[in-house]
Amino acid sequence: NTGDRLTVIENGSYGRYVEPGFLLYGREGSLMAIAFDAESLETSGRATKVVDGVVTAPLTGGADFAVSPGGTLAYFSGEQVEDPRRLVWIDRQGNTEPITDEALPYQAAACAPDGRSLAVDIDAANANIWLLELQRQTLLRLTPSRSNNNPVWTRDGKRIAYSSSGGDGRRPYWQSTDGSAPPLEIPAPEGYWWPRSFTPDGQELVASLETPGGANWDIWI
Repeated sequence: NTGDRLTVIENGSYGRYVEPGFLLYGREGSLMAIAFDAESLETSGRATKVVDGVVTAPLTGGADFAVSPGGTLAYFSGEQVEDPRRLVWIDRQGNTEPITDEALPYQAAACAPDGRSLAVDIDAANANIWLLELQRQTLLRLTPSRSNNNPVWTRDGKRIAYSSSGGDGRRPYWQSTDGSAPPLEIPAPEGYWWPRSFTPDGQELVASLETPGGANWDIWI
């Protein structure tokens, strides 16, 4: 009724309450269970793995399982669901040329200012930003483990801004491309932030913001 949010489980998804007092949820392809009080909304004890190999969508966290009122578990057996795609160049006449032969669950790609590499968002159990060096065709993971998406290069090519999950909402971060410094959160109001581009002088970041509850989408600087 109040609209307040409470984090019950970190790094879990698709939570389902099961009598007589358990919470089932997905975690990287496994189904976990933990004791849960539906009145206090609190967990107790340690989480226990119920079964491995539950088909899970890595971007949304949706896990393919259900539990009957009598306590019977049904689920689809398999791994993380990924949608392999190929990266291509496209010219003004609509002609395409493959960038790499490897098909991966790419979600976004941004070309470096010098044209030598791409920052790509690869969907997996924990989506992350990778650097694809075009000449050598090598992939190097840039961001640490958590859901990181939507890379945007700074004008000098020294940093990449991106959207990162953690706590409530999605926060804007940026990180050096040479790995010389850890990620830094960009101070911003609460909400779901998606970096879009930097201004020509490199002093401002243009980003879209979805306010908590999905009431509005706005463009911020």
